[in-house]
Amino acid sequence: MRIEELVGSVERGAADEVAAAVLADPALLSARTADGDTLLHVACWQKQAAIVAVLLARGADANARGFHGRTALHYAVHDGREASVAIVRSLLDHGADPTLRDAGGYTPDARAQQEMWGPALDAVLAQLSLPPAAPAPVGDDYAEVVAQVRALEAQSHTLVALSRLLAGFTDGPGADAQRAADGLPAADPRCLADAQRVLDAVATTSWATPLREWLRAEATPALLEQLLRSYRQSDS
Repeated sequence: MRIEELVGSVERGAADEVAAAVLADPALLSARTADGDTLLHVACWQKQAAIVAVLLARGADANARGFHGRTALHYAVHDGREASVAIVRSLLDHGADPTLRDAGGYTPDARAQQEMWGPALDAVLAQLSLPPAAPAPVGDDYAEVVAQVRALEAQSHTLVALSRLLAGFTDGPGADAQRAADGLPAADPRCLADAQRVLDAVATTSWATPLREWLRAEATPALLEQLLRSYRQSDS
C-alpha cells in the first residue's frame, strides 16, 4: 500500500485500517507524502488521537521533520482544540522533543500560543514545559495495540462528551448526556448518565449558580481528566 492511500484512512479516522497497514508494512511509518509529511504528521494535523496512538505504539518517530521542518508536536497544536491535549501528551510520552524549532524558528509552544486559546492552550503549555519522557517501548502485538487504541478512544470521547455536558449545564440549554455524546461512539454512557443525574439534582438547588460560576472558571481539560479518573476509581 502507498502512503497516499493510507492518508485517506487517517483522515477518516479508520484506526483499524491504519493499524493493519503498518503492521503488514512497517516502512509506512517512515514513508513521506508529497509535502514531506509522515503518517504521524497527518494524524496530528487531523487531530486523530486514536491513530496517533497506533502509529506511536508501532514505533513512529515522534521527532521526524515534515513540511517546513515541523514536527508532530507542531502539527498537534495547529488549529488546536481539546483533542490537542491528549495528542500532545501521547507524543511527549513517546519522546517528542518540545524544544525543536520548525523552519520558521518556532517551537511547538510558540505555535500553540499563536493557534490555540482557552483551557486547552493552558493544558498544552503546561505539558510542553516539562522535560521530554524516554520513548515508550514499541508494541509487537496487534491485539495489544488495538486495545490501547480503544482505551484511548474511550478516554478521549468521554472527556469531550463530559466537557459538552458541563458546558450545557453552565451556558447552554441544560445538561443532556445523549446530546453531549453525539458523534462520540466510544464515550462512556454510564459515566455521562451519572454526571447528568448529579447536574440535574444540583440545578434545582441554590448551589446551581455558584457551581456554574465555578465550572466556567475552573473546568480545564486537566481538571476534567482528574474528575474522570476519580470517578472511575470510585466506580471500580
